[in-house]
Amino acid sequence: MRWISALSSLQTSINFKRYSLRRFIILSSLYSTRSAKTNDYLEDIMDCIFSNTISESDYVELSSLCSIASGKRPPSKTDVMNRDNNIPLYGASKIMGWCNGYLYDEPILITGRVGTHGIVQKSFGKSWPSDNTLVIKTNNYGYVYECLKNIDFSVLNCGSTQPLITQSALGNVQVPVISDTELKRFNQRIESLITIQNRLIEENTALSMIRDLLLPKLMSGEIDVSNLDLSS
Repeated sequence: MRWISALSSLQTSINFKRYSLRRFIILSSLYSTRSAKTNDYLEDIMDCIFSNTISESDYVELSSLCSIASGKRPPSKTDVMNRDNNIPLYGASKIMGWCNGYLYDEPILITGRVGTHGIVQKSFGKSWPSDNTLVIKTNNYGYVYECLKNIDFSVLNCGSTQPLITQSALGNVQVPVISDTELKRFNQRIESLITIQNRLIEENTALSMIRDLLLPKLMSGEIDVSNLDLSS
């Protein structure tokens, strides 16, 4: 990710005369809120396109459109991203840490195997899905993403002490199928929207990481901004 090197260098050198730290922290929070709203809007558009596309469809097993595998437990992880640990570790519902290695370096979809169910995460670069996840690989990324979002995961739970979904249970779910021509057209439309989403998420992640690095130092007094000119 392009922002990793920038964040690493920021840990040792920040030009405080040029940038207002306080303003950056406030504006980064506002940008995060705006990005989340934009992503929600894009999700609504994709849902609408999907609903219109499958209005008259046959059904097939999900496994005919993708492959499903379980994630793995990483050998080590950190809670905070740094120069050595900069690969996102995906849990059942969100990024839960950072690793120094990766299992995948390609577009994948990730959903919960143990614990939280029903949240579908997208990853496009290097990643490490944990052993609490199921990893979906497909040549029809946008279409399978929408199919996963419309599955009732609660009926797939087979866990007794904690929620559990198996690979086979998810693969056997019946999902709508459309013609190859319609599928190609759908993926082209949806994936352009997903690309925009991914850029927003990457930018938002970068700002959040920088903010989380700077804010504790500001609060502790490690960074002194008392002499900064905040009027410009």
